[in-house]
Amino acid sequence: MRGGSLRPEEWRRVYAAADTVISLTGSGGKQFPADKVYQVSPRTFEVLACGGFYLVERKRDLESLFQDRTHLVMFDSAAQAVELARRYLREPEERRQIARQGREFVLGHHTYDHRAREMLTVVCRLLDASARPAGAAS
Repeated sequence: MRGGSLRPEEWRRVYAAADTVISLTGSGGKQFPADKVYQVSPRTFEVLACGGFYLVERKRDLESLFQDRTHLVMFDSAAQAVELARRYLREPEERRQIARQGREFVLGHHTYDHRAREMLTVVCRLLDASARPAGAAS
């Protein structure tokens, strides 16, 4: 994708058409302590929602949100990424199944609508708590 950027509809086509989307999230391929780079990239949700097979660097938050080899595939090193990419390119049905499960999971649990509902629930809970007189039981 050199020399420019893609519009969202183009990214959707790229992610869905690619045999494998590989990502070195947060580190750019450098080795950082696991406790320093652990967040989930928005790309994770984008690739999975588009039905892409996602091969991604293992991160703590990824492990808390997704099941490895069920929704996506995580790797711990560049060598392992190459090995896994080769393996899944030889196993197209397994690759498609993981991509399908990842898409279903993201659309069922991790959309903007889900996040908005969670935020509204928290805000309502906080507003309810602040409306009670001091010392009242919850």
